Amino acid sequence: MGIRCELCHRPVSTVEQTWANRLSALEGKPPGRKAFECKICEALIFEDEMDDGRFAPKQPRRFWS
Repeated sequence: MGIRCELCHRPVSTVEQTWANRLSALEGKPPGRKAFECKICEALIFEDEMDDGRFAPKQPRRFWS
């Protein structure tokens, strides 16, 4: 069983590493961080931001709005 979103409880997907690196750069962070997204909640979380290994978005990031 994979990682699930704590908001909607649906499975999250891994963001392609090229895109994760680009998004990290937008935040001034180094590349290489793994990112996960919940397409239902429109939330993205990097692995170092997870809450005890849980995908628990506090406020969803919306890079496209």
